[in-house]
Amino acid sequence: MMIAWSKTLTEAIWVMLMALILAGAGLVFRPDLRPMLGGGQPASENGLQDHQGFVSISLDEARAYFNAGTALFADARPRKAYQAGHIPGAMSMDPTEFDSWSGNFFSQFPADTLIVTYCDGARCSLSAELAEKLRSLGYEKVLIFKDGWGMWDAARLPVEQVAQ
Repeated sequence: MMIAWSKTLTEAIWVMLMALILAGAGLVFRPDLRPMLGGGQPASENGLQDHQGFVSISLDEARAYFNAGTALFADARPRKAYQAGHIPGAMSMDPTEFDSWSGNFFSQFPADTLIVTYCDGARCSLSAELAEKLRSLGYEKVLIFKDGWGMWDAARLPVEQVAQ
């Protein structure tokens, strides 16, 4: 009876040790998990960090950045949607048309520019795709305004259209 308990206890210790080793390896190879331990700081007070390390901001935060003029708004939707209506001053930066806008963008905006990416719809991934592309090119201050256009338009905030 004593031998069975000893064997069970030894096996339990080995399982816990392996779990700790695997968890440590996960933190080494997946640094995006570190914010879960309190090591990450969101870029905004109420922002929520997603699994890629980007901070999502609310409509109120987007409006505050807009009113203060402290962020560049980047519309990730296709050009036709941008022309039909966008947040005033926003740049059309469809990630699928990177070559058409990237040359001017990089020459005009330094890497420390605060950028708010947005698209339309809760399931739209273009703003996250654009944020990832910008980060890979050295832009670290990138926020995502999920369903940004939909929420902005629904709140009847100022919009701008491109004359056609």
